[in-house]
Amino acid sequence: SDAAANELELAGLIAAGQAGEAEMLIVGSEAILRNDLSASAVIALMNRVKAAVPGVPVAYADTYATLLAHPELITASDVVLVNYYPYWEGVDVGSAMAYVHTRHQQALAAAQGKAVIVAETGWPSAGNTIGSAVPSADNASAYFLNFVSWARANNVGYFYFEGLDEAWKAVNEGPQGAYWGVWDKDGDLKNGMSTVFDGSDQTATAIAA
Repeated sequence: SDAAANELELAGLIAAGQAGEAEMLIVGSEAILRNDLSASAVIALMNRVKAAVPGVPVAYADTYATLLAHPELITASDVVLVNYYPYWEGVDVGSAMAYVHTRHQQALAAAQGKAVIVAETGWPSAGNTIGSAVPSADNASAYFLNFVSWARANNVGYFYFEGLDEAWKAVNEGPQGAYWGVWDKDGDLKNGMSTVFDGSDQTATAIAA
């Protein structure tokens, strides 16, 4: 919501694109969800970047519900970047991949042939229970394995949220905000997370969901 800060970041983004340092330029993440900017304001910024850096895909990332509610954002994006968080919607971890799969099919339909990439998804290893969604080390590692297995099976590109725990996020998100990492704040891999890196796959379970 800080226009001056936005201008500085936009200038840096354009400079990186013009220098050939980026394969994709992402103009904001969840700014509309947070009510920082309107959809029309985000699209105006995206168009400025497109004009300044022709030939490099330009996109904006937000939750599936936000993007579906504002199809003009999908139209304006060269690539559709969608955030899925079954935890925040109180979905049990055992049903989480069914939730993601359904929402992703909706995003694919709305994208009308454009590439759809999961921009954010994850599960906290500690914090508050929301509905049927329980944050724990076991559930975080199960979600990580099942999501990656689903993405591999369905050839879905993705970014996983997140690498390391960030304690500062608890200020805005509650205690769970500090525990989204695959690694803890000290850089140690959390229990159960190694299965993905060891090559384990739950494809059958993911597809069945």
